[in-house]
Amino acid sequence: GPAPELPRPSFLDDEATFVGHAALRFRADAEGGGLLFDPWLFPAVKAGRHPAGLAPLGAHALWPSTRGIALTHSHPDHYDPGTLLRFGAEVPIWVPAVERESVLAIDMAARLRELGFKNVTEVRWGDAFQVGQLKLSAMPFYGEQPATDEVLHPEVRNQGVTWMVESGERRSVLLVDSGRDPLGDPRSLARQMRAKRGPIDVLFAGCRGFALY
Repeated sequence: GPAPELPRPSFLDDEATFVGHAALRFRADAEGGGLLFDPWLFPAVKAGRHPAGLAPLGAHALWPSTRGIALTHSHPDHYDPGTLLRFGAEVPIWVPAVERESVLAIDMAARLRELGFKNVTEVRWGDAFQVGQLKLSAMPFYGEQPATDEVLHPEVRNQGVTWMVESGERRSVLLVDSGRDPLGDPRSLARQMRAKRGPIDVLFAGCRGFALY
């Protein structure tokens, strides 16, 4: 018979908003302030370029209500200084700690401070903290490396974090571009986190066929 129809969470409710590409906004306080993840905003959105209801929001829709910004990794469609500068030098920004800057991983904290941002915090896997009514937990980011098998210098890698966001009774996970590499993969991470923290309610993730090629 036909597959059962599963309930679809709304990305435009009081808790979470799909901004565009990989960007999400979560409500962080009772006043409507928001926490942004991986904002990548365009000066203008051309009509008809995106499916109905999925056109990315502009900065005018997000500022000045943004209470902070959390990033996952330094690829330019997730870490875009041009977008971040629109929110001002005082906006709190949480970025993955990069132990060794390389062509695969920009030291986002150092570069943002060079640009004048005054409130940049580096996070590592396992860190947890509160932003308004949201609890954020930084989890491992596997995958989106140059190869899925062993490499000559494993310490040189695309460094990042995935996020668990707890808001009231709802628990969401943002896997963005993560995948499989010699250190692990999202499937093993999901098993570990479910055993440790219980099930989640909403999963935000891309679906890519990198390893097929």
